Amino acid sequence: MSGLGHSLLSILAVGLAAAACGTGGQMAMSVEEAKQVTASFTRGTFVPPPRTINDITAVLDQQKLADPAAMAKARAKADERAPDTTNPDTLAAFYYQRGLAAGVVGLVRQEIDDLTEAARWAERGSGRAEHEILFWLSIAEIHAGNFSRALEYTRRAVTKVPRFQEGWLVPLNASLVGHSARIGDMDAAAAALEAARRAFDASRVWSIFIPAQYMAAMRAGLAEAQANILHGKGQHLEAERFYREAVAELAAAPDFAVWRDYLTGRLAEVLVRQERLIEAEGEARSALLRALE
Repeated sequence: MSGLGHSLLSILAVGLAAAACGTGGQMAMSVEEAKQVTASFTRGTFVPPPRTINDITAVLDQQKLADPAAMAKARAKADERAPDTTNPDTLAAFYYQRGLAAGVVGLVRQEIDDLTEAARWAERGSGRAEHEILFWLSIAEIHAGNFSRALEYTRRAVTKVPRFQEGWLVPLNASLVGHSARIGDMDAAAAALEAARRAFDASRVWSIFIPAQYMAAMRAGLAEAQANILHGKGQHLEAERFYREAVAELAAAPDFAVWRDYLTGRLAEVLVRQERLIEAEGEARSALLRALE
């Protein structure tokens, strides 16, 4: 499983376990009580939440394994040897693609090493994709728990965005919001959010050249950034609104399905904080099942 997959499953486990066990060590409500609670919102046919860890693992065991052919292809790419060249752009591209493949098969250490090497070669060469490499390197560092490095790489990426690719300033600054909120620097988070908004406003001039789902992804990034600030401040009801907005934007963006599932897991977290445990479990379970597919 990739590093992102591990991050997603750990977040979803919070919603599943909290809904199954309740908060403060209390037992979960009965099925009849749960039905009464869920009568206030519509989620289709009611399915009782799992009540024990064995129930949760049973849900996992029912799912099919990942596509073995796709995983074999990623593994082969992760095992490729570097080309015999000193061309910096060629080497940057090679280590970038090999690093991404390593991440797909869950080799987080190799992913970080390869992306670090890709960034080093990109800096020596044309630097065309340096900002993109640094962005994915920051994501890999998050998966490894290195939040300070993730923040550093994202800040560097912002300074490397080339002209006519300013759309990257939206996701990069949105990422800075999340990193800053995570360490409690809410002033920096607010400044990054404002920078992301300015970049998005500027993007409207050339938005006709961008596929619709990528514009949706930028809107989702802004919504997630706002949710991260509110989440960090403990304003969980307000954060819920923006997480839902981000999830809705990504519903029509199939290339970002994993991100949508991750955000649904974050939505489950804020629902737990509001003690809306049945709703939280439902959101977490739906995201988990989509991720496992």
